[in-house]
Amino acid sequence: MRCETLEGPLQFVHFHTPLYVDLEGWGVGLAHTESLTIAFRPQPHRAVDLNTLGDMTKFAGFDEPAVEMLFDSARMSEQKVPPFLARRAKVLRAGETISTLRDMRVSPLLTGMSVSAPSIHVSQAAALGDASLKMTSTPDRVAVEVRFQSMSAKVTAEHMRSKRPKVAFEVTPGQRP
Repeated sequence: MRCETLEGPLQFVHFHTPLYVDLEGWGVGLAHTESLTIAFRPQPHRAVDLNTLGDMTKFAGFDEPAVEMLFDSARMSEQKVPPFLARRAKVLRAGETISTLRDMRVSPLLTGMSVSAPSIHVSQAAALGDASLKMTSTPDRVAVEVRFQSMSAKVTAEHMRSKRPKVAFEVTPGQRP
């Protein structure tokens, strides 16, 4: 099954396996599937205020996909989502793979949503190995933490609806074995 949208950052969701919807009373208790692909539309690179580390990410080209995902997450958090679980999820932008997630969980928040995955492969950071992901997003603020074995990266974006949002990158060493 493939669901397409005409506007917004999400282009389509393709369910490779059946989508199950568990009802809880009159509402959705959990929607779940084994495998899906989530495709985002290409986005223009937006002007944002970055901290010093964020400015340094421009040289490696890491700022662009990270900032695009922050804007997409903020915009999508305006919609109510049911609790959702996917065993395998591939995320694309303009036909290119951005990441692959295992056991992705989407949870609604009072305002916004959270997304987590104990295992994520980020295409641009493939040399670092797999990581875990925790993200919370609202229309005005997005916080993402990606933990690799050798390091953790946090990206926080605030004032997402303003002309020049503020984005801060933080990197800390990982835990030693």
